[in-house]
Amino acid sequence: MRKKRGVGRGAAPAPADIERLVILVDDLDRLHPDIAVELLETIKLFLDVEQCVYVLAIDYDVVMQGVRSKYDEGMPEEKCRSFFDKIIQLPFSMPVETYKLDDMVKKYLGEKMEKNDIAKVSSFATAVVGANPRTLKRVANAFLLLEIVQEKRAQGEKGKSQKDAYRDNALLFCVLCIQIRSPLLYSYLYDTENWLKDEKKEGLLSLSVSDDEDATLEAVKNAVSKYSAGEPEARQLSQMANALDKLEETLGSVCGSGNAERYENLARVIGLSATTSRENAAQQVKGSRSTPVAITIDGERKEYGQAQEAFGAAVEELLQKNPGRIGECVSTFKNFLTTDRKDQGSYFYYGPSGKSFTRELEGVFLEEGGAKKQLYVGVRTNNATKRSMLGKLCKYLDMKEGAVLWEESGKTYDLSK
Repeated sequence: MRKKRGVGRGAAPAPADIERLVILVDDLDRLHPDIAVELLETIKLFLDVEQCVYVLAIDYDVVMQGVRSKYDEGMPEEKCRSFFDKIIQLPFSMPVETYKLDDMVKKYLGEKMEKNDIAKVSSFATAVVGANPRTLKRVANAFLLLEIVQEKRAQGEKGKSQKDAYRDNALLFCVLCIQIRSPLLYSYLYDTENWLKDEKKEGLLSLSVSDDEDATLEAVKNAVSKYSAGEPEARQLSQMANALDKLEETLGSVCGSGNAERYENLARVIGLSATTSRENAAQQVKGSRSTPVAITIDGERKEYGQAQEAFGAAVEELLQKNPGRIGECVSTFKNFLTTDRKDQGSYFYYGPSGKSFTRELEGVFLEEGGAKKQLYVGVRTNNATKRSMLGKLCKYLDMKEGAVLWEESGKTYDLSK
């Protein structure tokens, strides 16, 4: 301050050997709004120092919030702007609308997805996170980390083509956009137990359920209420969910998958994305995999402490009852039946931890060339996917309606229906 008083109005000019001093102040909007305003007021004291230029990077809305907090919560925008204008002589807004996200997506992800999908993914990213290069770079960094895990898993997945891998990469990138933009919507999507069962009937994400806008917004509020204590931006959540659904349908249709398969695949991609979530989505989705489950097969009911145990036991019993069809079942359901305990497929193995999710099927063997090979089942899936997988096995084995029942959280599912 003593230095300031010596070179203020009417004082001696700055030293001749200093042509200009440029002071850059970045990220003011990351401060608490009150502190940001105090810092601006301090900087204002030095604005008349000759040959000094201040370049401030700040969000105008943060300044308004701080001014109102410090002086008057009801202060109109005109007065808030007046405070801003007394300090900022030349405002300049970054021209984010001129950024070409297609080029950025192509730069970071061009070799990770189909060329025809880059424009679709860029459009989705712009709609969800905006045209901010910094945010897009965050999404890209998270994607590149998870893509390593995705690639590792894909290597061990039987029957997974390069086109399928590209599709999953595009989906993963879009899910990460939602993860960063809306933790609330991401928590809803992560709870696949809640929405996956409905997708097979409606073919749409549950947040887009009606042509009636009021009914849709009310349904959105109800759907996400358990993930947030506040009032959700229902219209925005619905728009993002609908955009993801349409994009997923476009990408999925390339592989010729039905709704059930597409949404189960989306659920797996969402599960992978949790690694980079700022929020602990797994904790917000209360104990879905540890929920007690009861299985009834041909009238005999058995209770299990968790879904993994119930699923493995049910598959084991069904194959034991149909020993002559074990070989064809293994060929048909390679995604969750294997003779290789170290199978790297996504149903058997979790890359980051290296943990195996296989269960040995007691008394179930595959006979090949006179030799018996032990059979294993992969259980690394959510409960809805386990029910779907078991249901497909029941249908393949021609189980009669009502022969296999799955009871969970007060609900009963007829898997042979």
